[in-house]
Amino acid sequence: MKNTLVIAFNGGTYGTYLEWVLNSLLTDGEIMPPFTELGNSHNSHLGHQLLNTERFRAYLDSDNEFNTARLHPKVDKTESLQNNLEFILDNASRVILLYPDREHELMCVCNYMTKIWKGDAYDGAMAYINPVDIYQGYDVEPDTDLRTIPVWIRREHMSFNLFTSWHDQVEWYFPDRWHDPRLMIITTKELFNDFPDTLKRIENFWGTKKYNRNMYHMIPFHNTMIQLQQHYGKDQLCARILQSVTTEIGQQFEFGNICLTSQAWIQYQLRLKGYELQCNDLNVFPTTTRDLRSLIYKV
Repeated sequence: MKNTLVIAFNGGTYGTYLEWVLNSLLTDGEIMPPFTELGNSHNSHLGHQLLNTERFRAYLDSDNEFNTARLHPKVDKTESLQNNLEFILDNASRVILLYPDREHELMCVCNYMTKIWKGDAYDGAMAYINPVDIYQGYDVEPDTDLRTIPVWIRREHMSFNLFTSWHDQVEWYFPDRWHDPRLMIITTKELFNDFPDTLKRIENFWGTKKYNRNMYHMIPFHNTMIQLQQHYGKDQLCARILQSVTTEIGQQFEFGNICLTSQAWIQYQLRLKGYELQCNDLNVFPTTTRDLRSLIYKV
């Protein structure tokens, strides 16, 4: 058993940021902002990235004893989130599960696509793709670089695969199905909107550790973090777009250019609602709900 507070989180849900905040509160030195140009906290030199459960096992066998550590509790489709969490709970003094809530689902997926790896999505989040799925399914020449495939094909492929894959990774919506009294669950919404209260809850949960500085010192840094989130608010924007194009009560409006992941999300959500997008050769996505509505049909 390690006397360590472990933060379990999936990529894009602010686990590195939370660990930086907690370690900054444990010290009384100068607070060094961890933020990068991507809006993540990967410039932090505080805390310890154990990466996954396998490396957590290695940590247990080591002589190290960290105040905090962070890891991804499920990185392979063959793993069980519950089983891995139970193992971590059995071997760490405190465990926090930082989980994406329903109001920030798309934001966390967009983070996963754009803020974790350097390079583009096909070097990171979508590196798992078997190109044959695209080459055969869309009549694309074998060995074609995925980056050069037409946008409409990449969008449609993402709409069929990305979100179900991500849901499997986080076992969506896990907190509804399982909880352990030893585990503290914090949602993205709580971290963003109830920051001081969340920090106080963590201090009470931690028990053996008390902050060395007033938690309100972290609020300016928290506000900066939120301002850097380019995907913040995309869930609400895309919900408005979907309401506008699928109901009579939704007002028509211009939403401008949105990222490819958000476009795929809209196509995915339309499919769930019984609509399809006339997407063949649609390499430029509409920028108004009026134009988007003209391209969907009920199935």
